[in-house]
Amino acid sequence: MVDLAKEMAEKGAAVKERYGKMPGPLRKQALLRCAGGTAFFVLFVMVQMHYWDIGFSLPCLFLACLAFISGGRLLFYGLNGKCICVEGICTQIETAGARKRMKSIRMDTGTNQIRIWMHRTSRKITRGELVAVYLTETAPVYKRDGEYVIFSYYALETKKDVSGKERTRESEG
Repeated sequence: MVDLAKEMAEKGAAVKERYGKMPGPLRKQALLRCAGGTAFFVLFVMVQMHYWDIGFSLPCLFLACLAFISGGRLLFYGLNGKCICVEGICTQIETAGARKRMKSIRMDTGTNQIRIWMHRTSRKITRGELVAVYLTETAPVYKRDGEYVIFSYYALETKKDVSGKERTRESEG
């Protein structure tokens, strides 16, 4: 019994060490997704206790499971080193509509041009900023018109201007 507890403590310390080495934006995304799952589970319990009808509370349980699976998958990929970081300088920003919502950004990595389609970003990215995109090794990357196109990513982070001023804004993916 003592050996089992010692072995579990060693495994926990190893996971904690790998979690500490995980990039900050990936940790933040995993935490947000698991927190969303917890909130939906609490909502499921509250609705179930108040109405006693599974029809009202089942969507909350479904969303809780979806958020937990998404957060767990991100955590699994991050802990096992299956996420890669692509860094480059933002060269162009494409906007859409009257609200000037960011549709996509183009970045230059030095060897390749990459176009990243934005989703749910609430933070402004300006031209000349150093942008880091975190995605899995198996994420689909398409080649179109001499540039690579990325449609899905886990996290996007702006690190600093080209002038060298440090910036650490994070945007969810």
